[in-house]
Amino acid sequence: QDARFRYNDKMVHSCELALPEGAVTARSGVKVASPELLFLQMGSKLSIHQLTLLGLQLCSHPTGLPSMAITTKQKINTFLSKTSGHLGHRKALRALKYLENGSASIMESFAYMILTLPNELGGYGLKGAVFNHEIRLNTEVRKRLGQSRCFADLYYKQPKVAVEYESFAYN
Repeated sequence: QDARFRYNDKMVHSCELALPEGAVTARSGVKVASPELLFLQMGSKLSIHQLTLLGLQLCSHPTGLPSMAITTKQKINTFLSKTSGHLGHRKALRALKYLENGSASIMESFAYMILTLPNELGGYGLKGAVFNHEIRLNTEVRKRLGQSRCFADLYYKQPKVAVEYESFAYN
């Protein structure tokens, strides 16, 4: 309460809650917010759709290279479990439910959101999709395509359905 004040007709608040270890990192000698802290902080600024898209992009990586992801759903979850009471925490936890690791493009993330978000958020509510599932090809198909595997943009394991986003503008 004592840390509130007005500046240029704006109310300024100060949060005195401790942050978990690793919330602020150093890059080239400059302190910056970790991707997980960024996700938490943006929870108070973005809509649930925008925050979900941000999370999907933070957890994205090139196809077949998960080590190149900025962060993962699991790391965000671990971080959020230590930040109860922080501004944006509730919305960040809500958006976390809709995240999945492994998107390889913004359009894959959009397609994923359309198919998997619940109806009340404008999606179809089709749960279970994973990004860029590896499909090993049989000998005949290998010869025709000249490759031994391919990756489906979105894949539903149970019905064995692949969804591919096709566009020369984005793929």
